[in-house]
Amino acid sequence: MSLWHDLSWVLPLRHPALTWIFEAFTLAGYPLFYLALLPLAYWLWKPRESHQLVAFLILSALLNSFLKDFFDDPRPDVTFALDGRVGGSYGFPSGHAQLAVVTWGALAIFAGTRAAKLGAAVMIVGICLSRLYLGVHDIEDVVGGLALGGLSLLLFARYREALIAQWERLPWLPQGAVLLAPLGLLPLLWPEPDGPGGVLGLSAYLFGWWLGHRLARNDNPAQPTLGGISGWLIAAGALAVLFLGLSQISTGLEALGLGEGLSALLEITVMGAYVTALAGGGRWLQRH
Repeated sequence: MSLWHDLSWVLPLRHPALTWIFEAFTLAGYPLFYLALLPLAYWLWKPRESHQLVAFLILSALLNSFLKDFFDDPRPDVTFALDGRVGGSYGFPSGHAQLAVVTWGALAIFAGTRAAKLGAAVMIVGICLSRLYLGVHDIEDVVGGLALGGLSLLLFARYREALIAQWERLPWLPQGAVLLAPLGLLPLLWPEPDGPGGVLGLSAYLFGWWLGHRLARNDNPAQPTLGGISGWLIAAGALAVLFLGLSQISTGLEALGLGEGLSALLEITVMGAYVTALAGGGRWLQRH
């Protein structure tokens, strides 16, 4: 077996302390982490740039999921795996590696500081190594994810301002139509006969994020909604509502007779809208 696919070299390196470190890094590549990161960036840091990040991240994640199902490349033997969250998904290209470059690279671009670039490099390297150490991706998977993420980031840095200008010139109706289009097109284009499945939720979240932004009144979109210690406390409470309350919407909708798939899509749409529509409410709470 070639080095590209052989993970036997990982086994002698494993140690409880290293396992804990790489588990922490790998958690930063799963959906729960992004469901917390994106709202915090929007509420507390850079709202305008957060719109760009969520769109860039979701488009990249959709592409990764499409390519995984297109190549049907199996993951390493399950005997190597220390991460049981991968399920039956395929390996190439690594989503953790690709999205690490996209996310932390974009954040470093937005921050524009050397410290941010160094922090991004640490996160990217740590997340990529974690997938090898935990035995759920081989070197080919990780290199493929890095290459795809790097190319995406270069295109993002080069063309984002031009694309944003074109997007902002569109009326709201064409914008909404563009964001809803993947919900109808992806099932038709997906390489697997079972379709994209839960991946459609990514498009629903992006549509909800846009819808909440359209509904919210933000007089200064370049400034964060919340700030200071009170802002962090409000954000923590808002995240608690997001994870503990809104994540139960689909259960209620299924009880009303809606199908499981539609209920899940509506839930993730509401979660996306909640993040951006909360801008006005969060500002009101902090002022009072």
